[in-house]
Amino acid sequence: MSCRFRLYVGCYAEEGSTAIHGYDVKAADGQLVAVADVELVEHASFVTVHPNGCVLYAVSEYSIRDGAVHAFAIEPVSGSLALVDTIPSGGAQPCHLSVDPGGRFLYAANYGSGTVLVRELDEEGGFAPLSSVGQHAGRGPTARQDGPHTHCVLPGPTGENVYAVDLGIDR
Repeated sequence: MSCRFRLYVGCYAEEGSTAIHGYDVKAADGQLVAVADVELVEHASFVTVHPNGCVLYAVSEYSIRDGAVHAFAIEPVSGSLALVDTIPSGGAQPCHLSVDPGGRFLYAANYGSGTVLVRELDEEGGFAPLSSVGQHAGRGPTARQDGPHTHCVLPGPTGENVYAVDLGIDR
């Protein structure tokens, strides 16, 4: 019996070149077998999968304009990805995504603007209408910390709390 794991990798890539690679990883020998390539996303620097295993989310970390979050349906057998929806990330340069353990909310950290997006998800992992954006404020002690730069947002183990880490304000 051969056990398989699926791996998706987001890359800094211009639109039109491969931004997300999908692989099946064979447990016996660690061999990577390509199953999916996506060229529809610019700078897909971070990806995460919904707890149901059926939806992959990817950021578009634009350098100049506001970012986006893309939702892809994962074909369960082949592992291929099909774009389902795209929403604004709630700020500039989104760099991190997470989903609460219950699969009800998607969180996005926007490094360039120091904002955090909270987006409700429907039962299948699609984007629901409800969303909120929180703005961090302040600065840190060094020149590099001239303003907020949120770079990670994670739910706690129960999903009741959310933790946002901000390099720019040292919090």
